[in-house]
Amino acid sequence: MKRYSYSERDYAFGQMMLSLRMRISLTQAGLAKLLHVQRRAVAGWEAGSSYPKAEHLKELIILAVQQQAFAAGREEEEIRALWKAAHQKVLLDEAWLHDLLGASMAERIGEHAGNYHHPLTLVKGKKAATSLPVRFQNLPPLLAPLIGREQQEQAIRSILLRPEVRLLTLTGTAGIGKTRLASQVATDLSGVFPHGVCLVQLAPISDFNLVIPSIAQTLGLRDVEEYSLFESLKAFLQDKHLLLLLDNFEQILAAAPALV
Repeated sequence: MKRYSYSERDYAFGQMMLSLRMRISLTQAGLAKLLHVQRRAVAGWEAGSSYPKAEHLKELIILAVQQQAFAAGREEEEIRALWKAAHQKVLLDEAWLHDLLGASMAERIGEHAGNYHHPLTLVKGKKAATSLPVRFQNLPPLLAPLIGREQQEQAIRSILLRPEVRLLTLTGTAGIGKTRLASQVATDLSGVFPHGVCLVQLAPISDFNLVIPSIAQTLGLRDVEEYSLFESLKAFLQDKHLLLLLDNFEQILAAAPALV
């Protein structure tokens, strides 16, 4: 059995773990909670400074299979590669892997047949934790109706629902009601975006360099030692269908290229 140490960081394994977590659509804290480990443990795996224990790696693989995070048709190949990269002291349980992939295939066939799809469950011992895709919803409640802006609401909704539209800016003089209008539209469309709506308040900042950290913090992301926060944010958002509402952007316009 190959011996391993953590004196040198395993960057390839760290990138593998980071990419897998992003495809599962969980923050480090969210994944740590499901695996019953500390968040710093997940951070260590993604930094390549430590490897997960076999039981934690198996739980991660179960979650990834259930969330279809491995490439279709290459699940077994990618699982074997992950197990090998994690330098486990025990061999991959072939019977367990066969049963896991077989159950996953049966579940997919059931879905295509129109069967009810149960919430995903990650089992540890006798305990089970339900795992659902990350969905954001931090909009404040709208206590009063928006009157007289129906045409603008309809126009904004129509534009945002176009597949080619990635960025929409609302402009106007101060106090005209841009925030209220945007909040109403975002609330109306919250059920359209599978990963929800996230409001990022930029009013407290005046340094454009803090825009990306503010977005990442609101989404629950934290910097990972060997990966810039910007790269982590891009990786996290890559496969999301999410509406980001950035309020009070006018004082940090220099951050616009980063949004593009």
